Amino acid sequence: MNNTSGTDRKKLLVTLIWVVFIALGIGVAVKIYLLGETHPPWPALTLWVALAATFVYVRRGGATEIAVWAVIIAFFIGFTVSAIYTGGFEGPIAPLAPLLPGLVIMLLNPKAGWIGAVITLFLLSLVAVLQSSGLTQPLPIGETGLVIIQYFVLATACMAFTWIIADFAQKSNKVAATNLQNSRTDFVTGVANRRQINDTLEQEIERAGRSDNHLSVILIDVDHFKRFNDSNGHQAGDQCLSTVADVLSACAKRSMDVIGRYGGDEFIMILPNTDASAAARIAEKVRGEMLNRSLYYDGEHTDKVSLTLGVASLQGRAIKSAENLVKLADDALLHGKTNGRNTTSNALFNARSGLATFKVGAPSAPC
Repeated sequence: MNNTSGTDRKKLLVTLIWVVFIALGIGVAVKIYLLGETHPPWPALTLWVALAATFVYVRRGGATEIAVWAVIIAFFIGFTVSAIYTGGFEGPIAPLAPLLPGLVIMLLNPKAGWIGAVITLFLLSLVAVLQSSGLTQPLPIGETGLVIIQYFVLATACMAFTWIIADFAQKSNKVAATNLQNSRTDFVTGVANRRQINDTLEQEIERAGRSDNHLSVILIDVDHFKRFNDSNGHQAGDQCLSTVADVLSACAKRSMDVIGRYGGDEFIMILPNTDASAAARIAEKVRGEMLNRSLYYDGEHTDKVSLTLGVASLQGRAIKSAENLVKLADDALLHGKTNGRNTTSNALFNARSGLATFKVGAPSAPC
């Protein structure tokens, strides 16, 4: 699929179906009331039914990817049958062929659009053969050469249109991906920013609720960061924050773990499928590794920059909201600060009473 999110693709799909509904309705009305047709065009009605069924499927929560493929297949089949039914290249449907690869690009990706272009050329060839054989609505004798010319004109237009749309979509996707990355990444440290953190928390809480797994959050605060900035300058302060981000990334090695800058000198680790004891061990590894980096508050090299960490872990439906889970970790962090800093503080939550107690962890080996 392309770089658009599932929600955006669903909106595009629903909008496309509505547009085609309206277009088909206008076409049928013109056929019956203006041109005096006694029977509505059955290819158009068949396509309308297929799209209506897909629309209902999507609105009832069906998979968007399945609906996308259903719409694409319906359009290709509908185009072929309608082109034959309306006289091949002499009718109004065949000139719409270049739109088919564009549709595939919009709903899938530029690479799939080229495959759609090849399929479209095959369908145009089929229509040309049938029209030359006199199997479409009527072809005057001696106009086979005209069919060939019309075919190549449409085939060329189809390839050119596909190239333009594919090139535009590819460049747009790159720009969109870059913008999305920039909008979800902290400029100084390169880790997730607050927006991505909030989105990830909501997703992981929903996943933990479905699977009844643990979800742990660790809040990390740089001890006396203002003192470090005052002694070394703001550029060194940014470098210190980058060092903290490197430490967190080194200690959260799974692809599912998310590291983010929560604000100022505060960071967060989101650890899916991680219980309280495992999260506490990771927090201690982070604290020890930061001390191993030998980053000092001043030029005398006597006082290393340290971290205080607050750990919270809940399971399944016990996680009421992202705010509650982060608040629990924040309370643990505050408890660690009031107990001397340079430590890890673990929140022990009692689900029955709804109350939490806090325990300062014992130091362990760095990662």
